[in-house]
Amino acid sequence: MLPWYVLGSGIAPGTVPSSCAATGLPRKRTQIVTATRERAIGTSVCTVGERITYALFAALAKLHLRTMHRLFVAIRPPQLIRDLLIDAMDDSPDFRWQDDEQLHLTLRFVGEVERPIANDLADALSRVRANHFELRIAGVGRFEQRSSGALWAGVEPKTPVAALAAKIERVCQQVGLDPERRTFHPHVTLARWKGRRSREVGDFIERRGGLTSAPFEVERFVLFESRLSRHGAQYEEMAGFPLE
Repeated sequence: MLPWYVLGSGIAPGTVPSSCAATGLPRKRTQIVTATRERAIGTSVCTVGERITYALFAALAKLHLRTMHRLFVAIRPPQLIRDLLIDAMDDSPDFRWQDDEQLHLTLRFVGEVERPIANDLADALSRVRANHFELRIAGVGRFEQRSSGALWAGVEPKTPVAALAAKIERVCQQVGLDPERRTFHPHVTLARWKGRRSREVGDFIERRGGLTSAPFEVERFVLFESRLSRHGAQYEEMAGFPLE
């Protein structure tokens, strides 16, 4: 695990500091890049127990700026699929529709964690190994509570994405998070609502029940940070992790 003081050293994400002795990492030749000018200023022999990707280092640098982090792990559908989902939405004021930046398939909701746990999680996720796979959009549905709910688009096949979610769940527990008790149900949230909307929800599902897409490749998963505001949740990608 990278110590937090390394992240405040001014070294650009994806590189390691020139004073290798301070890091305690295994030795490997790498290039040092300035954070401001993004140009090589020299080379240095430094340690890395395993390959540290640009994305992981960038994630840890971002996490360093705050003490508490509301995190989740997800798949971000490609642009063509997001366009399909946006087109399936309508202008009904009964629902709070997701925008393009909010469309994702949650693999694990983490919630609020302190910085050291966020650091450990980002590091542990970089070691998850899984094969890439294909998904396709398949139908719509709803989650409904007494006075609120969500519309979602389903995906198929469920087996490969459930297997990836299970690996991420094990990682989450290894870094000290409580087990996820809810059954994994892969979906992309389209809208949320408050109050009683039974008729409107039923109408939408009847109109869009046949929603489907061509298969799309899932080649990476992402650690996101969620920030709540009066305009709704805003998601920032902290790190992307490639599948094999």
